[in-house]
Amino acid sequence: MPTIDDIATAALRRLEEDTVSPVFWNYPEMRSLVLEALCEAILITGSPQVRITSAPYTLIANQTFQPAPQVVFANHSVLAIVRIEGTGNLALHKCSLFDLDMDNKDWRNDAPTAVPRDWFPFGLGGVFGIHPQVVAPVQVVLTAIEYPIITSPPFGGGEPINFQSEFNLGFEAYVAHAARIKEGGAEADAGMPLYELFLSVATELSKFQLRKDSLRFSRTMGPLGELNEVETK
Repeated sequence: MPTIDDIATAALRRLEEDTVSPVFWNYPEMRSLVLEALCEAILITGSPQVRITSAPYTLIANQTFQPAPQVVFANHSVLAIVRIEGTGNLALHKCSLFDLDMDNKDWRNDAPTAVPRDWFPFGLGGVFGIHPQVVAPVQVVLTAIEYPIITSPPFGGGEPINFQSEFNLGFEAYVAHAARIKEGGAEADAGMPLYELFLSVATELSKFQLRKDSLRFSRTMGPLGELNEVETK
């Protein structure tokens, strides 16, 4: 698994900079640019994802809105929930508040059941809702998108990158592009193809992930139930 400094060093080579004692750029600023690249890749691809089986999440009884899991939950850094599995590892139906209101405006008054049928995200803070409510606490398994790096800056450089290795080329290109902005002018303009390379890599890998599973971003931060004609195009 590559580390932050592996990407930073590769980017310095692209910039024809000394990787042992860099002159114009330094490792602390390059490490920050690596983090920028990781964050942008998350927004494009919805990766990396992890199915947290070591510590099931317990739903609160007689309550629609469930509290967000801790940022570090079962040794995983939870950024956003994309899937919830109930009894027998069966996934709850992913929907939105709008979907529920359009289907039945009185859905909040539905009688509680042993296991909820639906779940919906609520904002970007990790809070989510269930429908119907549960009559007693029940454990579910979360699949979540992880933060790229758990530790706070300054980074030491040895922090692992959880993305698959095929992303590395794009990360190197992004960091080299962002570093060129420091020079400004024609040099910064010349770095735009590197940013386009990053976008190309992230887009292609996002398409690969879509074929592999359906846990992608949608307007409501979760997998689509089905594609309409506009989203298909």
